[in-house]
Amino acid sequence: ASPGEKLHYEIFFRNIGSSPFDNLFLLTKLDGQAIDTQSIKSQTGEVRPNDKLIAWDYKQVPGLRYLAPQQEGKVEFDIQLKNDWIQSGSEENNTVIKNKVDISQISNEFQTKINSKLEVLQKGHYSSQAGITNSGPIPPEVGVPTTYMIIWELKNYFNDVKNAKIRAVLPQNVSLTGKVSPENEFSNFTFDSNSREIVWNISGGATLLAGAGILSGAPSISFQISLIPSSSQKGDTASLIGEASIFAEDQFTVAVTQGKALPINTSLPDDPSGSGGGIVQ
Repeated sequence: ASPGEKLHYEIFFRNIGSSPFDNLFLLTKLDGQAIDTQSIKSQTGEVRPNDKLIAWDYKQVPGLRYLAPQQEGKVEFDIQLKNDWIQSGSEENNTVIKNKVDISQISNEFQTKINSKLEVLQKGHYSSQAGITNSGPIPPEVGVPTTYMIIWELKNYFNDVKNAKIRAVLPQNVSLTGKVSPENEFSNFTFDSNSREIVWNISGGATLLAGAGILSGAPSISFQISLIPSSSQKGDTASLIGEASIFAEDQFTVAVTQGKALPINTSLPDDPSGSGGGIVQ
């Protein structure tokens, strides 16, 4: 499962003996920081959200009132996972939610693995960043190049991931200048001139630990682009870079997890010193 998802549970119980059961009770106890306790819902069970507990009895469920040999019954409930939560020391990696079921002295526990949550932050600046100075008119002018810095930062919340990549597409009138910081990530930074897609293979695909960017420094890269506004953009803002997407392989769930960031244009909302000069002249 992934943070923010709604999960639907169905618990099946069967009498595998030769004698019937009657007047049974069934309890399920949930455990895990990822669960939004106020979201726990069941049409037939009694929900105790503060205890993360749901109870069903024979008055509510026919299969609990009388369960003949080889007969099967079922109860259902729904929960919502939080988008964010504070990890305890024991949950800083390999996050799960547990569901312990008890019925007539029989117990079983089920676990659901939770994918890590990835975030990519995409920012645009005209002011100097990472020791790189930009040039060109602000506000930008038709036919005249202006350079900007694009910054990517990422956060990895819950599980170790590897082969993390951030992708974005450059508009036709935007190009890379070749300036990248830190310089040791230059070899992991590629551009496809046909698709106009930039790809950052973060640290060459190395494992990115849970809590990166939250409990420790955020992996980041800054790269310079050059915009030459077209006449059709005069009187409006110009796009600098499209939506950024991050993908990585979760080492606990063995699933691909991802995140996205909004496109950036010349209004530069993250750079107060240049945000007033975004309209192409």
